Amino acid sequence: MGETSTKTIIIGRTASGKDTLREACERHGMSFVKSYTTRPRRPGEDGTHEFVTMDEARELMSHGTLAETWIAGNAYFATVEQLMEADGYIVDPAGLDMLCDVIEAKGLSIRLDVVYVTADRERAHEAFLSRGGPSAAAAYLARNEAEDDMFTKFERSIGSLQARHPSSIRRVSSFENDYSPETMNLIGGYVAMEHAIDNERLVWEPYPDWDDWTIDEPSR
Repeated sequence: MGETSTKTIIIGRTASGKDTLREACERHGMSFVKSYTTRPRRPGEDGTHEFVTMDEARELMSHGTLAETWIAGNAYFATVEQLMEADGYIVDPAGLDMLCDVIEAKGLSIRLDVVYVTADRERAHEAFLSRGGPSAAAAYLARNEAEDDMFTKFERSIGSLQARHPSSIRRVSSFENDYSPETMNLIGGYVAMEHAIDNERLVWEPYPDWDDWTIDEPSR
C-alpha cells in the first residue's frame, strides 16, 4: 500500500449548506469530487455535479462505483479514481457507509475526515426555496421525505461512527450553518486547515488570518 491520504467527507441534509462549505474549502485550495447525478440541473447551478442521463449513468455504474445512493429517484455516484484525485467528497449517510466498505474491502490507503453540516430545518427550507423555480416547494418536500429516515438514523448513531469504521474514519466533527457567509468561510478555513495538517500540506505565516494561508498542490 502507498502512503495514506486523508479525504474530507461532507455530509448534510438538503439545503443544510454542503455546497457552501465546499466552496469555502475550495477558496483555501481544496478540490472536491464532482459526483455524477441523474437529477436535473437547478437554475443557475454550475460546477456541483457531472450531470448525466439515466442511460449514461447505467453505463458508468456498470464499471463499478465508489459510493452510490438514490434520492427521489435520482442516482448520485462516483468512482475510486475521482476520489483519489480529489481532496474531498460530498455524500449522504448511505454513501458514507458504502465508501467505508469499499475502502476496507479494497485496502485503499485512505482515511476519512467526516464533517457533518447541520442547520435549522425552517431556515434550510427557506434556503431551498430561494434557489427558485415554481416546483421548489414540492421538490424540497420530496427530498426531505426521501432522506429523513436515513439522516435521523445517522444523527442518532454519529457518536459511534468512528468506532464502527476504525480503519477508514479518522475523525468526525459537526458544524451548524447559520447561513452567514462569514461563519461558513470560517468553518471552511478550519476544515481546510485540518485537511492540510493531516496531509502535511500546510503553508502559512505565523498567527495568520484565515485568508492568509493556502494549501500546497500535492505531487501526484
